[in-house]
Amino acid sequence: MTLSTASSSERQAGAPLLPDFSHAAGRTGLGRALSAGLFLVFAVLPMLAAIWYVSASALPQYSTETRFVIRGRTGVEATSLSRDLGAMLGGGAAVFDGYAVQDYLLSADALEALEERVGFRERMQRGAADPLYSLSMGAPLDETLAFYRSVVDVRYSITKQIVEIEVFAFTPEDSFAIATEMLSISEDFANDLNQKARQDLLASARVELEEAEARLGRARIALNDWRRRNDLIDPEQFAKMVGDVIAKLELAKAEAKAGLVECAQLSGRGSARCEQLALQVDTLQEEIRDQNARLTGGGEQAASDQLIEYEQLALNKEFAIKTYEHASASLKAALADVNRQQKYISIVATPRLDTQADWPRPYEFLFLSALAALSLWGLARLVIAAVLDTRYG
Repeated sequence: MTLSTASSSERQAGAPLLPDFSHAAGRTGLGRALSAGLFLVFAVLPMLAAIWYVSASALPQYSTETRFVIRGRTGVEATSLSRDLGAMLGGGAAVFDGYAVQDYLLSADALEALEERVGFRERMQRGAADPLYSLSMGAPLDETLAFYRSVVDVRYSITKQIVEIEVFAFTPEDSFAIATEMLSISEDFANDLNQKARQDLLASARVELEEAEARLGRARIALNDWRRRNDLIDPEQFAKMVGDVIAKLELAKAEAKAGLVECAQLSGRGSARCEQLALQVDTLQEEIRDQNARLTGGGEQAASDQLIEYEQLALNKEFAIKTYEHASASLKAALADVNRQQKYISIVATPRLDTQADWPRPYEFLFLSALAALSLWGLARLVIAAVLDTRYG
């Protein structure tokens, strides 16, 4: 009788969970041998392999755990409520930094850093005798990275904003060394983040300051060239000096003219003294005209023209100085902003040497192996029963 023709009374009288295909199998000569063979292949052999692995092949593995947070020098200590609220809202930069560190620690870059600093491959090849956890000599990067991710567990808690690292190795010293070095490369990664943020924030401020410095330098050079060309330090002082000279000449001319009038009244204009005073008045008048020409533009070196040029150059220099001071203040503000955004690693739990192996766990491993083997055996019975039922039904 096949499964398809079994009576309802037989099913109600305690039909087995797994199908019984011994009758169908018997018709073809398979009989109970097929059922025993399935049990041997899918249940007994896997369990024997699991027992052999646990008792003879599995190498002890030791774990080291460490935890840390990434903090920023904001200068303001957040309260517990604000931290919880920030976590619920996504955590902002802290969440981004936490996930960035997690991704980095599981990347090929972190693997290469560990290889360079602590010899990750050499340490892990000590477990070459373990068929489940072994890294072959000369394994390519992809294979090594997959193995690395199987023995290194990096978790990030968005609520606590804590990065947790657990490292498995074949000696306590190896797991401790790798976990300790992972803290070190995490600090290096945080420093790289700081450096990139510093470059991004300071780049525009430095360009602005450099342009302001160049402009101030050009303004100073132009002003110095003008002073050398005109042989003057300050045309304003020169104009004041010329004005003082003209005032003194005017005073001397007035005194000479008064003396000439008095001389003409006493001795007549034809006297030698009057002629001398008249010559003095003419000489003073000529000097006054020359000085006025220097002041108002009667020649190439007019003080008024020089003053206009000088004032323009001085104004350019003053503007360049103001621009430089503003750019310098902007750079200082950017530096202060960078310092406030500096990130650093704060260790919550330091790595410690493991004193007891975490793997293998024989009872747990054998129980799970037995469960998997029985499930596989049951599935095989179902498949073959369905095939036999289709063929002989």
